[in-house]
Amino acid sequence: MAAIDKRPSGKWRVRWRTHPGANQQSKSFEMKADADAFKRQVERELDDGLAISAADRRLTVSDYVTRSGGWLETRPWRDSTREVFLAHWRQHLEPKWGRVPIASIRPTAVQGWVNDLDRSGLAASSVEAIFRRLVAILRAAHADGIIARQPITGIVLPENRNAGRVHVPTLEQVDSMAGAVGERYEALVWTCATLGLRPAEAVGLTVERVDFLRGVATIDRQLVTPSTGAPRFGPLKTRRMLSREVPLPAELIDRLAVHIQRYPPIQLEAPTNLGGVGSLIFTNNESRPIRRNGLGHVWQTAARQVDLPENLRGWHSLRHFAITRLIGAGVNPDYVRQFAGHSTLTETLNTYTGWWPSDADNAREALSAALGGLSDASAGLGSV
Repeated sequence: MAAIDKRPSGKWRVRWRTHPGANQQSKSFEMKADADAFKRQVERELDDGLAISAADRRLTVSDYVTRSGGWLETRPWRDSTREVFLAHWRQHLEPKWGRVPIASIRPTAVQGWVNDLDRSGLAASSVEAIFRRLVAILRAAHADGIIARQPITGIVLPENRNAGRVHVPTLEQVDSMAGAVGERYEALVWTCATLGLRPAEAVGLTVERVDFLRGVATIDRQLVTPSTGAPRFGPLKTRRMLSREVPLPAELIDRLAVHIQRYPPIQLEAPTNLGGVGSLIFTNNESRPIRRNGLGHVWQTAARQVDLPENLRGWHSLRHFAITRLIGAGVNPDYVRQFAGHSTLTETLNTYTGWWPSDADNAREALSAALGGLSDASAGLGSV
């Protein structure tokens, strides 16, 4: 509840606390009628849970995100996720919202910002990703009681016409890229396109994880290359799938054997829980671990040389090539899930919507096969 008292100066003071134990806040008025009106407003906000402190009203987005023990510091993120956020923060979030008090953000301002991002030429998926960063910050601020309501409802995002679509290169395009990246990275192209590895898994593949006799590779770690600090091994992206085995065709075994002979692997230390030391099969032109930005540069340079369509987004499109080839060959969906390293079958089915054989076609073929003998036996019924 709020209370009113008259000060020795003759002014009327409204006193209240946002919650039990909170510091008392107050505001003074010349007229008692104004004090009464403000008291009623405060009590409505207290009843609705909308009252916030004066300090919280002044707290800026930048202070909330970057202060010691604040939002960013407490995120349980991998280094790669943190780096992506920091890139979004520096380029798009901080310039717009850094100095803005969180409590003053309104939906109209957020919508205008989203519209500006769209007009800047960013892909719809990028606009949505950046917007989701702001959503996460504001939701946390709401949970912390810094803002009473979230100003992110009703925001219209640009239409993502490629949503749910996986763009897959043809075999000819894969072959062209393998030739364009140069001899040192040629085997890496075929490894991604054959084993369906994520780029960080591929550059983190070590000799110790390849069983050349059995024709199997064990995928249980990836290479982490932070912008500051040395490259190191890290756990896989899918935490619920700690490792998987993928088959090595004879053609890829031969390519890897030639590659290892030409470019000797280098050793990289790793914690015991990540398999200890590993001999990296793929290295850059300086015989060092391949960093993410360097890998992207290799792809973009080669893509321009062969005029690769822009919708084939980097090394990850080679992963799609391998997985869709299994789907097209009629491989059991759950094995495709394991091969891809997905935690659930739903993720696999949704990611590759449109690539699975048509249920109607399969059903038609199955029913035709089941009724084929009956059709033959009944061929002469028309003359009865």
